[in-house]
Amino acid sequence: MVGANLLESAPGATSSMVFKYAGMRNKIPYYIDPMTYAFGSYTERGSSEPRFDLDWIKSDQKNKKTNSVERRFKRSYRVLAETLGGVVLRALETDNGISTDLIDRPEDIDQLCEAVVQYQRSRIKNEFEKDSEYVDAANRIPGPAAVFAPYFYIDPSRFDAGLALFTACASVAASLKSTEPVHAILCTDVSILDSEESLSKAAESIKTSGVDGVWLWFSRFYEDTDLTPRLMRFRYLIEELSETVIVNNLHGGMFSLAMSRFGLSGTSHGVGYGEQKDVIPVIGQSTPTVRYYLPDLGRRLSVPQIQRALSGVDVVTAEQFFEKVCGCVICRRIIGEDLNGFSSFGDLHYATEESRRKAQTPVAAKRCRFHYLLNRARERDKFRGCDLVAIAELFKDAYLKWQKQPTLSGDAQHLKSWTQIFRI
Repeated sequence: MVGANLLESAPGATSSMVFKYAGMRNKIPYYIDPMTYAFGSYTERGSSEPRFDLDWIKSDQKNKKTNSVERRFKRSYRVLAETLGGVVLRALETDNGISTDLIDRPEDIDQLCEAVVQYQRSRIKNEFEKDSEYVDAANRIPGPAAVFAPYFYIDPSRFDAGLALFTACASVAASLKSTEPVHAILCTDVSILDSEESLSKAAESIKTSGVDGVWLWFSRFYEDTDLTPRLMRFRYLIEELSETVIVNNLHGGMFSLAMSRFGLSGTSHGVGYGEQKDVIPVIGQSTPTVRYYLPDLGRRLSVPQIQRALSGVDVVTAEQFFEKVCGCVICRRIIGEDLNGFSSFGDLHYATEESRRKAQTPVAAKRCRFHYLLNRARERDKFRGCDLVAIAELFKDAYLKWQKQPTLSGDAQHLKSWTQIFRI
């Protein structure tokens, strides 16, 4: 899954990556997220009023002529807007985010859908066609596995209007003659999972729009901390939609993988983090530390936190660790024959001479990322072969194993809710 802002930030490198993995030799499916929601209105955390100024896709940039600092749109979003044109470009030129008023102008929706679909189909090929030396490579890159309809954040306080815009974009995109399947992205707040009426309206809209699939994105949805009723309604929504369309979760973790038993076709996530994503990021927030992923809990935790709990689950040797915690090739190589080697997953250093606090070393972060990816692939394969009873037992056993450990008991409670979801 490649974000359009990343594609415009580093078009050559991103296109080369797609060519390497999705070219005729490897044929790994790929998607391009058009990121149109970035040009719409948004609501800041803690506020109930929408904002239209698009400030969150700006940055402080130095004006070389005046030697002053100005707040301007980031280059990647500016180039994307210029490429898509129409209402997206107009949003940047007026510094006024796209609103639900767009549904009153069918011609603008038509232009937007055509531009967004065409962008996904041709952007990477066009990058190779720019250079005569690589023009032949353009013909060896398949199209994306599906193209996304334009989508915007649906504010819960204005849900009906937001859903009408979602439906209009999904329906127009689905009606276009495309060689790839057309998918929609339902992007809204997690509080919608508290409203059966809103969920019912959304499900009906998706099923009648004509799209082949839908990706769910509930901002502020934490599958490992949300209460059971929300998780249950998430399950019911998946079950209802999967009877008509392909259903994916745009940001999910181990719980989403297990939801494959209820019809979820897939999920996406970052490498080592990114299993949850708010629509509007916290400005100035640093990249999260890539902590060690504890497979039983489906959570990333600090190494000292895990170390203090190991003896409580009868892990005092390296072999016991490989048997009861993780036996992936990364863990086996790093730990070797001495369990004390586990601490290297949490190695810290001062990143610069001016640093006041230690941070995880790049090598330790890399180890955690590869360990995470191996376990995520293993989880995917494991849940494919499990029935509901087996999944419920996996979560129950993991809860009983770790909840007695003082340093981890609070991080195991979500497994009780997960067990309930698969028992009902």
